[in-house]
Amino acid sequence: MPKLLIKLPNGMETSFHTQEDDIFIGRIPSINDVCVNHPSISRQHAHIKKRDEGYTIYDLKSLNGLYVNDKRVARAVLSHGDIIRLGDVSVEIGLNEKSSAQTAQEIEDFEPTRVGMDIPQLKK
Repeated sequence: MPKLLIKLPNGMETSFHTQEDDIFIGRIPSINDVCVNHPSISRQHAHIKKRDEGYTIYDLKSLNGLYVNDKRVARAVLSHGDIIRLGDVSVEIGLNEKSSAQTAQEIEDFEPTRVGMDIPQLKK
């Protein structure tokens, strides 16, 4: 179950936890699960999908590219601790090895998350 720690260039950060096998990341709330309100992020920037080999991230033809551990990629299998860069925004990946039953008790169903400077719960 992925955890995303999202860090904006101004130092603000927030985390996102999910049980979903498909996660879309981008700037537009209506078409993404994780919305990042930053001009360097494309409308729909990246897609994380659970596959047999683990979670895989795909660049969705974004303007500023997708980087995993400072290497530009179109697609990459993710590992715990990987650092993704979407434009000027960095995202640290946490992959939880707990069973689905354990995780389901700990994580509530989620609503789409919007990340940006206009959200008061972000912390420095």
